[in-house]
Amino acid sequence: SLYLQPIYTYQEPFEHDMTGIQLAFSGEKYNRIFIYDVDQGSVADKAELKPGDEILAINFQPVSELGMEKIESIFHSYNNRGLMLDIYSANAKKRERVFMTLKRRI
Repeated sequence: SLYLQPIYTYQEPFEHDMTGIQLAFSGEKYNRIFIYDVDQGSVADKAELKPGDEILAINFQPVSELGMEKIESIFHSYNNRGLMLDIYSANAKKRERVFMTLKRRI
């Protein structure tokens, strides 16, 4: 027999990633953030973000000051949240500013 019991520590609702971006953190203190992959049809894909692009700032805050956990919480925050990303485009070899609106994916 199999018995299932509710786990009360998981009662708080949470949001899944709403960007469609998989990140790679690098640097001595993991203070550089690169886009590793972009899900097809996601808001990141529509914003034309590409693997290899480096995220420099989110809403004017340098990613080196935010840290991994804060960045993840921003990308999971809430539906229809507007974000402005300053990126260094790997393809165009220049700095760009990208706007996107988070969308719930599941």
